[in-house]
Amino acid sequence: MNFKEWFLKYGIWVFLVVMLFFPWVIGVVIGFIPNLGSIGTQSEWLSFWGSYAGAIIAVLGVYWQVSKQTQESKKDLESTKKNDFDNQLKLFDLTQLGNMLALIGSYQEDIEKLEVKMARLGFPKPKYSDDTYNAYEAAKILKQYKKELQDVLETFRRNFTGVRSLLDVNDERNKEVTSAYTKLYKAVDSHGKSIPATTSIGQERLEKIINFEKIKELLKDLKDVGAEYYTSVRSY
Repeated sequence: MNFKEWFLKYGIWVFLVVMLFFPWVIGVVIGFIPNLGSIGTQSEWLSFWGSYAGAIIAVLGVYWQVSKQTQESKKDLESTKKNDFDNQLKLFDLTQLGNMLALIGSYQEDIEKLEVKMARLGFPKPKYSDDTYNAYEAAKILKQYKKELQDVLETFRRNFTGVRSLLDVNDERNKEVTSAYTKLYKAVDSHGKSIPATTSIGQERLEKIINFEKIKELLKDLKDVGAEYYTSVRSY
């Protein structure tokens, strides 16, 4: 315990002891050393003690009032700082969650564009059979589509991970977002890997190879969880 802490804890008691015993010490000293003055009558001493006690009470009252005001001001300042800090954190989280929802919306558009593009692909007509497309040309189309799907997924993964990493990783809502995102990423990645590098494509359309409905369903789940996260942060 340093001197400042000791003084704040015991200083008032030391002050009281000194103030109470100081007049008594003076009276004793005057009794032994008359040149310091007369001891005085009882009424004079009674008047002195009354004035002295009144002064002590007044000083203690001022000290108590000042201490109380100081403590209240300190509490108000701490409360203001805490509220400002909490509001800044809340605003930051809302900004990041807004960015997250925007990314999900952008990814939904990218997936829908790919779905439309793949649905309109003109696979080359078979040369020798009504049941099989030209394997070489079909493989080129699928390879290009696979690259586009992986590029879109990688861009989303990079941006989404960057936004999510700025939020509280221990927050249960963040964990729910992470879980929904992981399911989506695995699904899209597995669909991309399911596209064969070289193949003879039959009459079946590409939608049966890439389950767009499943991808869109998982995207909706992710968006719903993100929206709930945003609403909960905004409400507290």
